[in-house]
Amino acid sequence: MVLSNNGDALCAIFPVEFQEDYSSVIARVEALRSLGLPLVVVGLGTLWTIGTMHLLGFELTVVSIMVPPLVLTLGSAYSIHILNQYYREARVKDRGKAWIAHSVGHINQTILLAALTTIIGFSSLTSANLSQIKEFGLSTASASSTVRCCPCSSSPRS
Repeated sequence: MVLSNNGDALCAIFPVEFQEDYSSVIARVEALRSLGLPLVVVGLGTLWTIGTMHLLGFELTVVSIMVPPLVLTLGSAYSIHILNQYYREARVKDRGKAWIAHSVGHINQTILLAALTTIIGFSSLTSANLSQIKEFGLSTASASSTVRCCPCSSSPRS
């Protein structure tokens, strides 16, 4: 397949990554309705990240076309962690609804630390001499913070 520009490359890479990532998610979910959270997180995260890149004047380069697949991977991972904790605590009966907030609060700390290390790691790329690498670092750090906020704010609460 010959790609004429980076937009074509993004359109070619993203569906393949999406299919690969979500085939493993589908195999692990306990209820089909659980697919909603990862889909919303990845959709919003990708939209916000590409919008932010456009507002900042970043062009799609060979390096920056990898940002949306990273958003997909990070958003799915954070969402799966929340869903896993939710279903783990949902198995315990007779606790009222307070367990939902406790479950989300408990896993929220873990996701925050994972997101912070990712943000710091990608932010370190801003010290590179190449502008494309700097833009990639800023875009991916922004994407990590975006997809970190999405699952925690849209997760089930009591």
